[in-house]
Amino acid sequence: LRAMLARFADTPASDWVFRTDKNGRPMVAEPESQSGLRFSITHTDGLVACAVANGFDVGVDAEAHDRATEFLAVAKRFFAPPEFEDLLAAPPSDQTSMFYDQWTLKESFVKAIGKGLAAPLDHLAFDLQGSSPQIGFTDKMSDQTGRWHFNLWRPTGAHSMAVAIRRPAS
Repeated sequence: LRAMLARFADTPASDWVFRTDKNGRPMVAEPESQSGLRFSITHTDGLVACAVANGFDVGVDAEAHDRATEFLAVAKRFFAPPEFEDLLAAPPSDQTSMFYDQWTLKESFVKAIGKGLAAPLDHLAFDLQGSSPQIGFTDKMSDQTGRWHFNLWRPTGAHSMAVAIRRPAS
């Protein structure tokens, strides 16, 4: 992270200082002139990723598909009803990767808003049918869908990775 941030500013990697906000989200404290830089880090078995943005909220998440989890139970608890129904309707051979695609999108979003898993994951839903994932919110969670951009990758056959970027309000 320090090496990556040093590429954005004329500050040696060793001079970066971090703090956390009230929700535990890490932020740049020093150099103060770079406090507009936002970053997010993720790691899972076999993969590490970092996203950096200047003036934009950003979140990144990656998950290994072979993690031992009862993914249907997790999806039932945390996914919005349409997401869970789509997961159940998918062929069993596709369900694991579909679960991790949805999960990494949700995690990237909650990291970008700085709330982590304290955010109600079932109050947002992703549509994966188009060329890029689209987010929708229930009436219990307000945000502007048009401010969000998401990318979803499978960088290896065994990982899902997503990044969320929120453009500033115009």
